[in-house]
Amino acid sequence: MHRRTLCAFVLAAVYICNGAANAEVVSVENSNVGVTLDLSERGIALTSIRNKASGVEHLAGRSPLFELSANGFVLQSNSGVAVDKFSRSEKGSGLTIQAHAKDLPLQIGVDITLPAGESVAVVRIMVTNTGARKLPLRAVAPSVRGIVTAGPASGRMGTVPAEIGGVVQLENTAPPSTLRPQAYPPTGMPVSADVGLPRTMNSMEVASIYDAAGTGGLFFADIDGDLDNDIAPIEFNLSEFGVSGYWVTDLEAGQSQSLPRFAIGVQSTGDWHTAVDYYVSKHRPRWKFPSTPAWFREQGAIYGYSGGGAGAIYLMYPEEDLKQRIDSFRQLPKLLNEAQRLGTNIVYIWDYWQGNPEQGNRNYFVKGDYLPRPDLGGIPAFTEGVKAVHQNGGKIIVYVEAFIITNSSKIGHEKGPEWGGRNAAGDLFAHYRNNYSMVAPFVPWQDYVVKVCERLVKDYGVDGIFLDSYAYQMNQPMQTRAEGILYTAKQYSQGVLTLTDRVRKAIQAINPDAVVLGETTAGPIARHWHGGLSADFAWRAQANQGRILASPVRYGIPEVNFITSGRTLNELNQVFAAGHNLALCDAQLPWASYVRPLVEIRQKYKDALIYGSQSYQPATGNADVAAYYYEGTANRVITAVNISSQRHYAGGLSLRSSDANSVWQDLVTGETFKAQDARLAMHIPPEGLRILVRK
Repeated sequence: MHRRTLCAFVLAAVYICNGAANAEVVSVENSNVGVTLDLSERGIALTSIRNKASGVEHLAGRSPLFELSANGFVLQSNSGVAVDKFSRSEKGSGLTIQAHAKDLPLQIGVDITLPAGESVAVVRIMVTNTGARKLPLRAVAPSVRGIVTAGPASGRMGTVPAEIGGVVQLENTAPPSTLRPQAYPPTGMPVSADVGLPRTMNSMEVASIYDAAGTGGLFFADIDGDLDNDIAPIEFNLSEFGVSGYWVTDLEAGQSQSLPRFAIGVQSTGDWHTAVDYYVSKHRPRWKFPSTPAWFREQGAIYGYSGGGAGAIYLMYPEEDLKQRIDSFRQLPKLLNEAQRLGTNIVYIWDYWQGNPEQGNRNYFVKGDYLPRPDLGGIPAFTEGVKAVHQNGGKIIVYVEAFIITNSSKIGHEKGPEWGGRNAAGDLFAHYRNNYSMVAPFVPWQDYVVKVCERLVKDYGVDGIFLDSYAYQMNQPMQTRAEGILYTAKQYSQGVLTLTDRVRKAIQAINPDAVVLGETTAGPIARHWHGGLSADFAWRAQANQGRILASPVRYGIPEVNFITSGRTLNELNQVFAAGHNLALCDAQLPWASYVRPLVEIRQKYKDALIYGSQSYQPATGNADVAAYYYEGTANRVITAVNISSQRHYAGGLSLRSSDANSVWQDLVTGETFKAQDARLAMHIPPEGLRILVRK
């Protein structure tokens, strides 16, 4: 053998089996996917993610795999980490790396495995504090830049399912920056710089990047995250610059901890459905959802008397004091009558509580006590009004703020300084002016909220509790002066879930059909209450690029009960088509002749539209037209919405072969359409909606 060849062979053997300081490039692969890293004293760099079936390379160049920060140091894996040793499995489908941080007392272990037959690489990162003091660690894992697909950037799509939507064109998306003020925000919940995590968890912690033309892409997915099992999830967002997964922990001296595993997956065809299928397959075995009373789940809509402080999408509607709508609580049936004009029997009210005359502001802005306001008749009128709503076939849901109490409320005067949330230095938070922020894991606060909700259900007869702010206020490290325990972001989030569980169990012990809902129902909170609002067409409208093209959460987790709407009929149509219940108010009363039939259709075809599976999205051939196929126990329903405000749609929906030559009737217009083979031709006017049932 030639001497140079012999030397190369020996070096390769050492590289594959044991690793060495001067060996740098290593690949791991199975039959479907290959991952290549550059390993050295310079760091751990990800240099290739290759789809072996299609031959597509998904990285444009070197990228960090992860990022770690603590004590003012920010270390990317490709520059702030030194590799000590590594080894690759005999079959080349596994890699173990031992490394250390250059500027922090951290030992880092990375395991990458590619399960046989799967199109994913599974990454586990372990960190060990080798110092003598506690280390507050922030991780971004994955932190991958320069992602590409087979198609051009102009046709590249992405999603992190934040609430009901989140599917967007990736081009011109970027983290907030004065250098690119016109860029769209990333998809996924925004990260809070002071915590290193988003304040709100996504509906699913998965990021998908794919070609609109159907030529595949790649995805990143949390595998282990489960707050109910004491594992904080990796929380994602995504832009054209790359994908970021956020996670934090406090490492005591000498402590080791594993981050949740995440997957890097590839696909040769399709869109985000592949990523969601993978995510759900890993998480569903651990999920449990409370049973949702049928009166709430099957109504198709709720009705708020006004816009304003009711939460999420309601903040986009004109605001009125409750006293502007009724003179007494005994007139609550008037609001039920308005709700019934829109097709629902559920009335949601806020601003019903007593304020502080000395403060001079609206009653709404004095939160904490939740005693029916005297200027509307007080407790006697309230209980009579609720009873009258019940006698007319209605239900009442009332607002309770779970995150703040107002300084001037009775509970604020009595407990605010002792119970109010404080930072690590002991200073009170001021998230909202003149209000104390409350600490979710603090048991006396939980006890208080439970007692308030019990009183509202038992003494006044309300049918449900709306916990405002709640799932929008996760990951809040806080302490109280009364207790002096600084809860971590994870512990705070677990406190939100615990408080919600306690409220649900307490009110259902009084009335088994009582419900709990809130703001938002994204993330693990969905498995602890019965539904919630979203802000997809409120403050998340820009992140959604002003439209709902798809609803990964409705496809992947149909148990999640989102209730939302839009500011226009066009936006309302998009919510309806995507498969969600409607949040209505007096702003929609002028549209009652249009909206009521939609609500009644959801009620009548609940087997498909509410409980059924969203099987797939028929291709429409038009980026402004989204279609959805629902399968129930008795019905097959297709919804199709034209988002454009100017262009008519004259095209066809691509159905599956099982629907070849099928006949469909539009439930709104009565028109009948027959498929030619598996193509269903139709026209939809600008901002129009089709609801088709198979005959």
